[in-house]
Amino acid sequence: MRRLCLIIFLTALLFSSCQNRNNAKKELLVYPLENHVEFVKNLSDKILRAQRDGGYYKLSETEASLKMVTGLNETLQKSSYAKIKNIFGNYKGLELHSIEEIKKTQAYKIYRFKGDFELGSEVEIRSVLDSEGKLAGFFIIPWKDKL
Repeated sequence: MRRLCLIIFLTALLFSSCQNRNNAKKELLVYPLENHVEFVKNLSDKILRAQRDGGYYKLSETEASLKMVTGLNETLQKSSYAKIKNIFGNYKGLELHSIEEIKKTQAYKIYRFKGDFELGSEVEIRSVLDSEGKLAGFFIIPWKDKL
């Protein structure tokens, strides 16, 4: 449990730009843009497959914000995945669950995936896109029905 709290804390600290949304407006998107869904699903899968296979996925500035490109580096990916593997087992796959939009000073779309991991725990893979359609947050956390 302590490891899980540490993973959540480190992830939240690193990507806090999309977490400060106390007064943010949430909307469930009924008709998501298909190209964004495929982009986010494929990118999330690539990141986790690379980590599972012992490597890391090098983000580019065309697919992620500069903060993500520099923050989600090789060292962080490898150390985070080791902790994720200890808690949930190896990554196997993901399926889209829902999409929500947060509007505050900047709009973010939150893509919530149900992660499939070896140990069978309910896991959320949360990928956040900014208003430019670039990855601005990436989280692996225990599943909760409410955001």
